[in-house]
Amino acid sequence: MDSLGPKCTSHPNSKSDPNLNPNLNPSPNPNFKLLDRAHAVRKADRKQQLMAKVATRLEEKEAGLAEWVQRMQCRQDAEMLAEEHRLLQREQELHAQMQSLVLALETEIAEGHCSDD
Repeated sequence: MDSLGPKCTSHPNSKSDPNLNPNLNPSPNPNFKLLDRAHAVRKADRKQQLMAKVATRLEEKEAGLAEWVQRMQCRQDAEMLAEEHRLLQREQELHAQMQSLVLALETEIAEGHCSDD
């Protein structure tokens, strides 16, 4: 006790008591609930918009990937066709050389340059 009387530890305007200080424990004001709900709705709308953007970008990327795969398949098909064409030409050249050699051999046999020993 001091000269003014007993020391009060719990003052009515104490900032540590949430029941006495409305700033520490706000009352459930309907306007706050509406603001919170509006914020939640805006947040949900924004999330939905972002998800739609992501989905659109994914679809675009998938379409681009599908086009790229198709181009690569066409390119591979074209390369395979070119290789097949090259091989067919080489086969025709070898066949022509073989025919030429057979004709030359037949000519030599007919002229008697080759003998059966």
